[in-house]
Amino acid sequence: MLSIMKFKKYIRIGLRRVLDSLKLYFFTMTGLGLPRPSKILYLITNRCNCRCKMCHFWKKKDDESLYISETRVKEIIDEMADLRMTELAITGGEPLLFKGKLLGIIKYANEKGLYTHFGTNGILLDKEFLENFNDAGGGHISLSIDGLEEIHDDLRGRPGTFKAALKALCLIREGRYKNIVLKINFLLTNNNLDDLEKVVMLAVAHDALIFVQPYAIYDNNAEKLFSLWITEKNQVKLKKAIDCLRNLKRRYPSLVLNDEKYINGMYDYFLRVKSKKGRCSSGIHQIVMQPDGKVVVCKFGTVADLKSGSLKDCISSRKRAHISAAVVKCSDNCMQGCFFRQSVFELLTNGIGQFIKLISVRRD
Repeated sequence: MLSIMKFKKYIRIGLRRVLDSLKLYFFTMTGLGLPRPSKILYLITNRCNCRCKMCHFWKKKDDESLYISETRVKEIIDEMADLRMTELAITGGEPLLFKGKLLGIIKYANEKGLYTHFGTNGILLDKEFLENFNDAGGGHISLSIDGLEEIHDDLRGRPGTFKAALKALCLIREGRYKNIVLKINFLLTNNNLDDLEKVVMLAVAHDALIFVQPYAIYDNNAEKLFSLWITEKNQVKLKKAIDCLRNLKRRYPSLVLNDEKYINGMYDYFLRVKSKKGRCSSGIHQIVMQPDGKVVVCKFGTVADLKSGSLKDCISSRKRAHISAAVVKCSDNCMQGCFFRQSVFELLTNGIGQFIKLISVRRD
């Protein structure tokens, strides 16, 4: 059964994404015609109920009185719709620590025709929230799973985290929610190379999308946890894991979101070899908004403050143009998630399968 409303929404968003990707490619190759971003990545909080080894956000001393309000975020969503932006992603910290605000924003964004999704460690994900998220228009949920059992719990710094994630997987699958698509995020580190294939197959078993992110050492000047960096003695194991991921991509092209170019770049990345992995588009195709409303671009700093300033002014500002030109020339050996963007070829081929997952209505 096909939802006509969802079909129209995702056709519009899909066509827009292809067009935006072409504009982005032209800009990164020529430096001409800085495109508007298509997405806002909103960090709703730095607070978290995990103590992940690879993350420093939970160490920050957040003053919630400085957070941008839900009302102001909705005003920004109005601007996004006017500017024909297509996507609102919400992350943290742990977004589910602010369930009411999260649902209010998602519902409003869906009503404005945006595609919405959020990331979570799954600990606070329950049936009541899933039903409310589905009723609010849904989107996809990015669930972090970085290995099985003790491996995942060790990386997340909290016992029982894997069991909570597995429970969340089962709740989503059993609920057969018509507006929810599941995606698993796997962070590739020195500690979980043996579990990569197992987690991909876990995603396959639950009909979930999956994205594999190499551990990022360039994390906005955070502590460099070299214990997670893949060591020289594990290079053979790394190559085997990357070969495995490449084969899994070919077997499940619509589930494994990484394209082959990104996968092929992982080996050189961990060897600290400069590779032809493409040019960075951080801050160009998306706006990253901090909990207090400030717009930041990686190591390049603050572009604007959306708590009081307009989104349109931010996008058209000279400062964004100047930073965008610097981003394209950045030579850091970096493969953070903000770097990755599916190619036009990927959108037109494997993206079709992902599109079908989005518009499909499950039967109870």
